[in-house]
Amino acid sequence: MYMMTDDYYALGKHSYMRYDNARFASYIYSLVHHPLFQKYDVAIELGAGMGRFSPPLVENFKKVFLIEPSNSYAEFLRKEFAEDKVSVLETVSDEFFCNPGDAGRGPAAVFCFHLMHHISAAERRKIFDYVREGSSLGIVVEPNPINPLILIQVLLTKDMSFKEEAQYLQLNYRKYKKEIEAAGLRIITYKRLCIFPPFLGNFLVQKFPQRFLRSFEFLSSLLPFLGSYQLIIYGNPR
Repeated sequence: MYMMTDDYYALGKHSYMRYDNARFASYIYSLVHHPLFQKYDVAIELGAGMGRFSPPLVENFKKVFLIEPSNSYAEFLRKEFAEDKVSVLETVSDEFFCNPGDAGRGPAAVFCFHLMHHISAAERRKIFDYVREGSSLGIVVEPNPINPLILIQVLLTKDMSFKEEAQYLQLNYRKYKKEIEAAGLRIITYKRLCIFPPFLGNFLVQKFPQRFLRSFEFLSSLLPFLGSYQLIIYGNPR
């Protein structure tokens, strides 16, 4: 079950989650992209929110399912992505996993952007099981727990609640590895990325080419505490 309270889903409450265009989302996707993505025609985004990271999925996959339990967010997504290739399913993950409908027909790339720290370990296990049973690929993008700027943001942003966000501090590589391997899967890729804080990154992608900005990403490996996000790509053992 989702840990966020109902009022945390209010449409106007998290305006910082939306940008004027998709350039920042496209930049993050360029950092997340893995050659294995090419094996999948279908993308499923669990907890799509207001679609902050969804545009590149719509652009790069033949069919996209956006799973979102909040009515206000789901309505926003339907208006934002009014395309035949996009299906918005207004449902909680428990119901989706029990009855995925068309989304459950065949392997898919299953994306979770900033979702895992809002749900319980049992709920994460259901996601991992879904990936394993469908021979799918799982992609997780979460806040980097060792980046001090994220904690400052949580504490100073009026629309954010430390109680609702705090679990991200516990979800490090060892925690993910333990949970993913317990589900019979393996981590394919783990890295920290986005050397620029999101608010700065969004500004920079409007001014500079992605290729130029990516040239700074090596710093995320040298100075892991500067990476804004951690990326985990996982799947079935081969």
